[in-house]
Amino acid sequence: MPLYVGRLCLAFALFLGTAMCVAAADAVPADRQASALTRKVLNYLASLPQKKEKKLLSGQFVSGHPTVTLATVEKIHAESGQWVALVGVDYYPPKGLKRAPFEEQNPPRWQIVNPLLKEQWKAGGLVTVNHHMTNPWTGSNSWSKAGALADLLDPTTSAGAFYQRQLAMIGDGLEDLQRAEIVVLYRPFHEINGGWFWWGAQDAETFRKVWRSLFEYLTVQRKLHNLIWIYNSASMAHYPGDEYVDLVSYDLYNDDPAKARPSYDEQVKTGKPFALAEYGPGRSTKVKAPLNYDYGPFAQRVGAALPNTVYFLSWSGPWGLDANLNVRQLLNDPLVVNRDDLNRDLFGPEKK
Repeated sequence: MPLYVGRLCLAFALFLGTAMCVAAADAVPADRQASALTRKVLNYLASLPQKKEKKLLSGQFVSGHPTVTLATVEKIHAESGQWVALVGVDYYPPKGLKRAPFEEQNPPRWQIVNPLLKEQWKAGGLVTVNHHMTNPWTGSNSWSKAGALADLLDPTTSAGAFYQRQLAMIGDGLEDLQRAEIVVLYRPFHEINGGWFWWGAQDAETFRKVWRSLFEYLTVQRKLHNLIWIYNSASMAHYPGDEYVDLVSYDLYNDDPAKARPSYDEQVKTGKPFALAEYGPGRSTKVKAPLNYDYGPFAQRVGAALPNTVYFLSWSGPWGLDANLNVRQLLNDPLVVNRDDLNRDLFGPEKK
């Protein structure tokens, strides 16, 4: 928490004789050149924990290149009468391929994915992007574990050069969204603590340098000021620092939201908004539909166990809102924010 906010909170707490604290200042973005719309969305997210109702944004991941569509979101709407507030996509195939396609595709991956994000934003909804990036050492998918992470900081190495080509593609996609005045909840290097992706469970100090290098590339070199930066891990071991992060988050695959409590307790100490950036009932692997999970009381269970959570993003396939039970009950829960609940002012003056 920034020092000036902490002092305001301390004074407020002493005045009321309570340990509760409500921040009295706007959130400070990691990117100090963040656009006015980016700041507006970040401030809105930071305000949600103080609310009693309409404080948990609904979200659904809808897959990635090249098969991404909004069919899942449309099915959820047909079942519940509500549009989710947040739609998630991946510029890469999220389930991976045995051999990943070469990076210099024509058209590039983002040209297939971005139209869906523009459609969601135009309709008054928020968007989030993550990447299952190609392994820079092997050319295989993100589950291929090989290479020394420090190579990515040296573009003269073959892995470093390959990685830079990936960043150029990603930067082009995010720049296209910036031109469209779309704010992106951006979650690079997800599940950092885990050893299943090539970037995961690596040397913490080296990883922090890689994150900071990516931050500098996108915000300084590419001048992208439409990004809300999301740290995603089960722990703070790889945390790059408050000045490089806007939100903290955890990916939970378990029927019980309370299982995220240890990570939640550790991460909210940063003073940043917290999210369930991926959620799936049951397990994350070897899962078959139907799960028949009861999503109905999910918001209430999150509110009880993880009270400052600002959004959840259900993963696609058997974990999705469309593939389980009682989505209507969930999306009509008083705690839940859906697309039609969002203030048009978040999306620019042209949408008022």
